[in-house]
Amino acid sequence: MQAPTDLPAWSLETAESWLTELLPQPVERILAAGGSVLLVGGEPGLVALRLNSAAVRVGLYAQKWWGPKPVLVDETLVAVPWARIPADPVHARAMLSHLIQAAVVARKARFFDCERCEQRRPPEWLHANRLGPDPCQMCGEGRGTGGVA
Repeated sequence: MQAPTDLPAWSLETAESWLTELLPQPVERILAAGGSVLLVGGEPGLVALRLNSAAVRVGLYAQKWWGPKPVLVDETLVAVPWARIPADPVHARAMLSHLIQAAVVARKARFFDCERCEQRRPPEWLHANRLGPDPCQMCGEGRGTGGVA
């Protein structure tokens, strides 16, 4: 019996390839600090995977506005060491597929319905409005189908 290691039974490039297939499309690949890879699935973003030599982290896509540009924040649901992921790629894919789907469901539960255009929007699109109903960013700026109140 082989002792478990932190490294997967396959290369990180191979894991990245099949994880990309499991994510909602489109997928954005970002090279992150420390040599890890961030895969963001969906438009708008739904799920974020961070891969490094020790583990894969499955989390919700989330961003905060700190200044003129949004910043992606870490909302990890679970970090799974490669040693805990089945060596058989079929079983590994099945396991990670369930975790990805759980993250997608949790992320979509945070969406809101814009009271002006009636579109389902992600939470970072909520336009701060203390004078009336909360519109999405597009409607709050007069660019959506709901216009400006």
